[in-house]
Amino acid sequence: MSNIRYLLKFGKKENISSIQRGELWFSTAETFHKIEEDLVRGQGDKLEAGMLIPATSVQFTPNDTGITTKLSGVRFNFSIFIEPVKKSPVYCLFACYDKDVDTSGNIKLSSEIQDSICEHFPEANAVAIISEPDSFVEDVVKSIHGTEDNTRLDCRADSVRYYNMYGIDAIYEGKPTKAIDMEFLNFITQDREPVKEGNGSVQVIYESDAWRHLLCKDVFFKQEQEFRFILPEEKIDGGSLYKVDVPDNVKIMDLDEFFSQMKREQ
Repeated sequence: MSNIRYLLKFGKKENISSIQRGELWFSTAETFHKIEEDLVRGQGDKLEAGMLIPATSVQFTPNDTGITTKLSGVRFNFSIFIEPVKKSPVYCLFACYDKDVDTSGNIKLSSEIQDSICEHFPEANAVAIISEPDSFVEDVVKSIHGTEDNTRLDCRADSVRYYNMYGIDAIYEGKPTKAIDMEFLNFITQDREPVKEGNGSVQVIYESDAWRHLLCKDVFFKQEQEFRFILPEEKIDGGSLYKVDVPDNVKIMDLDEFFSQMKREQ
């Protein structure tokens, strides 16, 4: 966290102002699917909690039958969604790093990032500025862990990684094709050692580690620089409000003024 200088939340002023009251609205992967379908790609993402697998040979072994079916000889592109985390609550923020501040420590987003924000969040008219990101994250995690009924919820807080979720260009048997991004695969399976099988290996992810999928997005979203809170053990429909303790210096600013301020400082 020490490399994050600010955390930002873009949205409608009446919605994001709830942060100052310590009220955070968590959404789910299923909600982000619908937003891309109904509104805009960027604010929404149809591959949340999932992945596109390009392949030239595949085999399926359903848990209910245990019977393996093998297919080969043609190109396959199919999407897999990770059921255990499709309804897990997620809260998203924008992380500012050293490159996003000037020598005086003021936020200075590039014109490309500003354009991306306006394009991906067309209804946003304000921004919440969190100037003490370490304290904010620590307070949110502590609040989620210690709920009113004394249960302890698992709360993960981390930066999103960006991969080629739609595959990388490759050559197979002299023909152009797509292949899965191995950096992505290695990230989501890092909790288990690969199992050797013939000339290859099997990489496995268990349900307890499935939350890592929610830290992976396509490079298309890279300029969103997301930081996320994830509640892996919770399951909600649509969205839910979580009451947390936050620092009292969260500032709300009109988005036009926020961007205009950067231009004046150039």
